[in-house]
Amino acid sequence: MRSKACAEPSPAGNARQSIRAWVRHKLDWLNLCMEIYAERRTLAKLTDQQLQDIGIHRADVDAEFRRSVFDLPQQRKATWHGPTDCPPETRAKPF
Repeated sequence: MRSKACAEPSPAGNARQSIRAWVRHKLDWLNLCMEIYAERRTLAKLTDQQLQDIGIHRADVDAEFRRSVFDLPQQRKATWHGPTDCPPETRAKPF
């Protein structure tokens, strides 16, 4: 079964479905941004000893934490394609 976020192949007049897919895609993208922001906050709360244990320097954490909520790491952008239960040709395009 396809998700409602899929842009169903339809006549050009079916703008409502396209708008729903676009909105769903943007909400999914915003959710990813918020997840990464939460990860950055959690990392910033670690002690210097905990950071040393996992091989990360405080300066790197501070630089990562200062990034915008919408400034996502390239690796995360590359692996995110929106809803995955839609065929690739019908997925809403990223913005």
